[in-house]
Amino acid sequence: MVQRFALEEHDWLRVMYNERTRWVPCYLKPTFWAGMSTTQRSESINAFFDKFVNSKTTLKQFVEQYGCALRDKVEKEFQADTSSFTKMIPCVTRYPMEKQVQQIYTLSKFAEFQRELLEGKLYCDIFLCEDGRKYTVQEHMDINGFRKIVNFHIDFDPNTSFGICSCHLFEFRGMICRHLLVIFVRLDIHHLPEVYLMSRWRKGMKRAYQRVKINYDGWITTVEQQRFDKLCKTFESLANMVADDEAKYNEVLLWLETQLTTYTPPVSHSCIVGNMTPLEDPTTNIRAEVPLPPIGDPKCTKRKGAPRKNRAKGPLEKGKKKGRAKKDNAPATTATIQHGNSEGPSNTATNVPR
Repeated sequence: MVQRFALEEHDWLRVMYNERTRWVPCYLKPTFWAGMSTTQRSESINAFFDKFVNSKTTLKQFVEQYGCALRDKVEKEFQADTSSFTKMIPCVTRYPMEKQVQQIYTLSKFAEFQRELLEGKLYCDIFLCEDGRKYTVQEHMDINGFRKIVNFHIDFDPNTSFGICSCHLFEFRGMICRHLLVIFVRLDIHHLPEVYLMSRWRKGMKRAYQRVKINYDGWITTVEQQRFDKLCKTFESLANMVADDEAKYNEVLLWLETQLTTYTPPVSHSCIVGNMTPLEDPTTNIRAEVPLPPIGDPKCTKRKGAPRKNRAKGPLEKGKKKGRAKKDNAPATTATIQHGNSEGPSNTATNVPR
């Protein structure tokens, strides 16, 4: 709009555009983004990808490292799920809703809910209520070292216990806000409705990308590939429905094996005989012995570098060799003198060189 109407020199619009990171998120709050935004700092994401790719990574290496990055991400989430099942953050209040979230959510998300509950009880209070459907909650906030009271408006439905707060924390991050929790405590609502318990924050949540198979699909999406992808999605949905039930699992598995036998293309006898790589006799279904090619010794190749005998030796090595030669010759001289002298050990001792 600024370029269209030539408003680059307008002072107020220029200031508003430079500070767009402050007012643009207000229009994105009613939409779920899991707390992410385009203006946030992403050092953790950059550090994660720095382990696998860099500025010199080729396209081939990038495709290979994609599988490694996905595997690392899944393994870390498995470790977090294990910690959520084996560890527990203690409750700090007596409200049943805190115990409910403790048993369902992961450790990090339960800690976030616990913080909302505590700060709601400490810093929030219901200021106004109209017909039991419209509430105004005041929160004492600390903004840049200054104390400020901010009003939040909630539209609440007492029949379904569902409310929409003007802070839009649940719509934006998927976590119920402290202002709604204050209303739940005031109305003696002991358990959170299912709409506030998102499946993405639950323990043992099975994520779709954990089943992604890394392979090469080609550059052109053919009709056969589209059929294959559609069948994979259908089989995945069916597997998610029957994986937790033993009876349904056996029934579906038996049906799939029957269909596999029905649609397996027949293989001719000549095709099998002409291709004996499986090492199997087609008539008796017994493993046949095929003569193996002769396996000889590996070829001798010339080793790199100069030969050991012709290697130039330094002064230190030459000195050690002379010292060893003197030690080896000393016992031989002594034995010769002793053998030639028969007068006694005294003469032998005098003739031995020191």
